[in-house]
Amino acid sequence: HIKKLGWGSHEYAFLDIAAKLLIIAGTLTYPALARFLGCRQTATLLPAAACLTSAVAFLQQEDSFYGQAMHVCHALVFLAACGVMKVCFQHLTTLAVPPSMQG
Repeated sequence: HIKKLGWGSHEYAFLDIAAKLLIIAGTLTYPALARFLGCRQTATLLPAAACLTSAVAFLQQEDSFYGQAMHVCHALVFLAACGVMKVCFQHLTTLAVPPSMQG
């Protein structure tokens, strides 16, 4: 998969930075999203968004620039959604689990 894009280590380093920045941005928007949609709806929609972006990123494989750009963008959004899901599920755990059982 790494050879398919034909990129070097510098390009992948930039993608890693972009992924981390998107995870941070998504985590910062989680409180507003949870207030707007509600915690349960957010916890339902995040896995659906991750599934959709993962499917689009990896099922559509074109060798054109457009195909590569779509793959990279959807993979980055998938990683961000997964990062926000972690925060969301930790938040829901603190609400649902008694304090004596939390680690």
